[in-house]
Amino acid sequence: MFVFNLDDMALYKYEKLAASHEILNRCGIYKIECLDNRYVYVGGTSVRFIRRWQYHIQNLRNGFHRNKHLQTAYWLYKNFSFSVLEVVESKENLVQKEQKWLDIYQSEDCFLCNIFPADPSIPRPLSTPETRKRRSESNKRLGIKPSPEDSQKAYEINRIRMLGNTYALGKSPSEEVREVLRQKSMGNQHGKGYKHTPEEKEKISQASKRMWEKRKQQNSSEMGVENNG
Repeated sequence: MFVFNLDDMALYKYEKLAASHEILNRCGIYKIECLDNRYVYVGGTSVRFIRRWQYHIQNLRNGFHRNKHLQTAYWLYKNFSFSVLEVVESKENLVQKEQKWLDIYQSEDCFLCNIFPADPSIPRPLSTPETRKRRSESNKRLGIKPSPEDSQKAYEINRIRMLGNTYALGKSPSEEVREVLRQKSMGNQHGKGYKHTPEEKEKISQASKRMWEKRKQQNSSEMGVENNG
């Protein structure tokens, strides 16, 4: 098992790290673990390990990782390790190997962050009442319980994230800005107030009739082709 921590990913460029460790240019099964509370995420990749880990790190740092358990652990602790569990040469065996490691870590004294199994033929989520009970018991033995301060911190981070862009929160635009926004919201006002003359109205009416007659002829010719076919 080859292990790299989050500091390694921050201090060195990804390609430089991959150049010094050939295994990072391979594909297979990997593990991301929060060392403070033993939150474990198991994944399989058909691209290079270093590229897949780069994807995870960027999403965690930006706060948009799709796994909520892993994202919350990153917000609270940031003490992560990245491990290569197994190199898989054939992509056809990737799902089977990933499911094997998921089954292994389901029985370990850790919190498995994966929500669904790797094998799509398994019609159930990984989190069942039995696994939740086992995780709760293992968390009690390991002392895994966020402090009130950590819980409040996670709550505040989620609250701010749900607010979205708060850059202009509480600011009131000036009258000039309001007038510009009002004019833009009204759309094209170039012909506002203009009234067509009777001659212009007749011209528009004749043009509209010619357009609809042309469309009718096209539709009838298309229907004739379909019926003949």
